[in-house]
Amino acid sequence: MGRAPWTLRLTTEQCLCFSLSPLYRAGVFKTMADSNSTWKWPSPDGGDVLSLFMTVVEMPGRAMGLRLESVTGTRFSPVVVPVSTTRPRLGGRRFWFLCPMFRDGVRCGRRCGCLYLPPGAESWGCRLCYNLTYTSTKTHDSRKDRLLHNPDLLTAALKSDDIRQRLLAVGAWTQALARLNRGRH
Repeated sequence: MGRAPWTLRLTTEQCLCFSLSPLYRAGVFKTMADSNSTWKWPSPDGGDVLSLFMTVVEMPGRAMGLRLESVTGTRFSPVVVPVSTTRPRLGGRRFWFLCPMFRDGVRCGRRCGCLYLPPGAESWGCRLCYNLTYTSTKTHDSRKDRLLHNPDLLTAALKSDDIRQRLLAVGAWTQALARLNRGRH
């Protein structure tokens, strides 16, 4: 189970995520300017949470831009998201969104692979602009890692008179056994 989350920040998993990877696989970055496509996020009941209309636009000094408009579901302001590229050392091209959010009148412009739309928000932005965290960060307990990496500490915690220390050690031990069992299957 783990301890209670140490922060009440919204997680990336609670937001709609617009990622570059599926766009790349779909061939969006090989299309010409003014080409259109629709992107949909499925909901658990089978309907669409959001349908997004994308238009590839030319942007001076950038690889391209994507104009995003809401079709159904969540409403947000239409926005043009600049797309830039970098050249990895081993060749090819890597595409990046440049965050379109404005903070204090200045465009963020951070290079990112995903843009997020939190519930109730009206514009897409990077994880840092929305101060988002990950679920795994909220649930991870580094105290257990410390015990698992040092068998002497784990033994001492299991023999401790402090019930909290013993419970923490039992949790660490259980976590270690679960990892071992996952490795066997």
